[in-house]
Amino acid sequence: MPLLPHTGLLVPDGAPRVTAVCELPMTRAGLCWVAYVRLGDRMLGTIENAGSGQETEFFATGDDPAYTQADFAAFAAHCRRDAEPLDQETVMELLVEEFECAAIVRDVRGHAGTYARQTTGGRITGWAEVDQRPRTHDELMGLARHLSPRPTHSSGAVAWQVWTGQLWRTLPIPTYD
Repeated sequence: MPLLPHTGLLVPDGAPRVTAVCELPMTRAGLCWVAYVRLGDRMLGTIENAGSGQETEFFATGDDPAYTQADFAAFAAHCRRDAEPLDQETVMELLVEEFECAAIVRDVRGHAGTYARQTTGGRITGWAEVDQRPRTHDELMGLARHLSPRPTHSSGAVAWQVWTGQLWRTLPIPTYD
């Protein structure tokens, strides 16, 4: 099963992919979005979230009656993260996150810089542009100190990761004097 590099999601071979995301900020409902799902050249449907804590749902298109919500549910049942099965809604949200992360880091290919992301409890909670891609332990430690200037004492596991161009590398926990 292929491993998606930005989310750590293991998907079956020939898995559907998100190919575009449209977002609409709402005043009271939060952020609404629609993600377009394809399998190769076939448009399968959309993943949608109406904001304000609503569920994320898959809607098959009427264009391809050969692929239904049940097919998507069967696909999601085969996905894994950290060797654990996931519910369908989590799989949908991770597919969207995979697309969005790929779009963010795409513009740094071939450049000296990169991106770092903050994760809390396995979810992305922040982003930072990095001018120079760190290559040594000292550079990684310096970046970790820059991103976390003082120790945090929270119950959630907070970590920073830097994009190497191929994978997300967790930054070391900086030491403080």
